[in-house]
Amino acid sequence: MTGQALKATGDLFEKNGKTRQVGDGDELYSEGSASIEVFFVQQGEITLTRGAGSAHQVVGQKPVGSLVGESAALDEGSRTVSAVAKGPATVLVLPAEVFRKALREDDTLCFEVAVALARTLRSTTESASSEQRIS
Repeated sequence: MTGQALKATGDLFEKNGKTRQVGDGDELYSEGSASIEVFFVQQGEITLTRGAGSAHQVVGQKPVGSLVGESAALDEGSRTVSAVAKGPATVLVLPAEVFRKALREDDTLCFEVAVALARTLRSTTESASSEQRIS
């Protein structure tokens, strides 16, 4: 996100959300769960994973300033990944409906979230392509 959009997103979460402190390995949500919240990483880092046991795979990292859980909140689908704190972290938590309402009302925020989703998709696709070449 650009600096201005990052500030606007942070402001939205600070005004309408709640602060949650999480420790290393704490789960924000699990793969397959309902999407009722969106997270904004204020401090620390969040790891996104798929699968369990031997099929467990890290599919992404979300650093400070990132949204987490926005995809499922947008289409009201179930979570496609689990989100786990990598070390101690602070996240701002916003109800999914408040997030969707803000996107409907703020064109700039909506565009910046679309750009962030495109980057996530690109990164995931590039990662999957490089893993296929290695195999």
